[in-house]
Amino acid sequence: FSEPVDTRAVPTYLAVISHPMDFGTMREKVKAKVYKSLAQFEADFWLVIGNCKKFNEAGSIYWREADKIE
Repeated sequence: FSEPVDTRAVPTYLAVISHPMDFGTMREKVKAKVYKSLAQFEADFWLVIGNCKKFNEAGSIYWREADKIE
């Protein structure tokens, strides 16, 4: 969650996830004042969670962690 998925280690990721997002990228966007509204920030937050649950099998450790955050 804290860093972008390494697409060299997980080559199928971009075939499934068209808009990658992670909390580290969100942190950088906050620092750079990219977000102009809370809604934009929230959209990226839910994108992180949604991407994780979409890519990982239900019940896997990654899916469960995303579910807890949700």
